[in-house]
Amino acid sequence: MTVSTAVGRMRDRVEIQEGTRTRLGQGSQLDTFSRVAERWASIVERPDDKFIVEIRYYQGLIPTAKNVLDSAGNKILVNRLKHGTRILNIEDVLDKDAQKTVLRLICTRDDQTF
Repeated sequence: MTVSTAVGRMRDRVEIQEGTRTRLGQGSQLDTFSRVAERWASIVERPDDKFIVEIRYYQGLIPTAKNVLDSAGNKILVNRLKHGTRILNIEDVLDKDAQKTVLRLICTRDDQTF
């Protein structure tokens, strides 16, 4: 089995967060986020203000675009990463590593946290 060279470059600690939307009175909505896991990652900013994030897989989660399945097969929405005080919104999964070692994501920054 070959391990991606990206694994050795992962120097950023990110928190993977799951979003939950709650409907409030008068049609308003409240989005809350809870911690799913913490993993090592490599974060590279591109000239177009997007980020390429390479992150280690974590056991039991299988990516399909922005939705992942937990080990019981339940869908959870993992649509953002927290790096320090900054939030990166996951836009898409670029590729799914067949070896299940590294996941490449394209993210945009949450301007309120940058």
